[in-house]
Amino acid sequence: MIDKIITDIIDQEAPDQTVAVLMSGGTDSLTVAAAAHRLNKKLNCYTFRVDGKDSDDSIYAEKACKYFGWNFKLIDVPVNNIENDFFTLIRKYECKKKTHVECTFPFLYVYPHIKEKYILTGWAADGYYGVSKRANIHFKHTKELMDKFRQGYFGKLDETTQKFIPGNPVGVKQQMMLAESIDSILVAPYIDKTVWDWMIQYDWDFFNKPYQKAPLFDAFPELLEIKRRNHLNLQLAAGIPNYFEKLLDNKKINIYNRSRIMDLVRDWKTTTTNIEEFFV
Repeated sequence: MIDKIITDIIDQEAPDQTVAVLMSGGTDSLTVAAAAHRLNKKLNCYTFRVDGKDSDDSIYAEKACKYFGWNFKLIDVPVNNIENDFFTLIRKYECKKKTHVECTFPFLYVYPHIKEKYILTGWAADGYYGVSKRANIHFKHTKELMDKFRQGYFGKLDETTQKFIPGNPVGVKQQMMLAESIDSILVAPYIDKTVWDWMIQYDWDFFNKPYQKAPLFDAFPELLEIKRRNHLNLQLAAGIPNYFEKLLDNKKINIYNRSRIMDLVRDWKTTTTNIEEFFV
């Protein structure tokens, strides 16, 4: 069963008794936390809110931590340095897409608070289930289409590590870089080949009927005891796109008068203009 696979990965890759968890109010991080809980590990769960505003993630993460007795650590992410953060994300953390920038941004402020060596995350799990609008429209109808979607999402397997490093949209690479910056190790079970081998057996209906991600709740029935937030991308739950949209009004940054952040990111990823002048 998938719960044993995830638990075994954590047991092997996170040997310390105390571990960090990147915690949201969603299913994926909760399954990873539940697996670590079954191993009797002490969990320090890190959640963020942006600009002092609670989100569904921060609210439901706190409720889950209280229910299971996990340590809850809420990090406030400021937005008064958004210009410098934008360039840090592009220059230092190699963000190439709008989703890279938005999903990585809050963790610039979360990781410095993490003291544990091993950081658990449910990152990339959504790639198996086809919960995105694009997957629902184009790929959910047959297993062959779902397999095509998954292969595009997860990319190539690293034969040495037996891990998939999804190029993105998910940005696992950036999370690994952030973990390395604090001398920690990211443990992401959902990019492991053993998880892939189990997931790839099944189609969209298996994972989403009678309700979304139902087999995960069969595997982790303790999660049925708490209320979880509905599926929503991390950056949308926290309202992050709204803050980066303001960069479009900055003429020094929006040098080509773009109307979309995705184009602004592309401009600065390829421009020969000196980024350093924007840092104070």
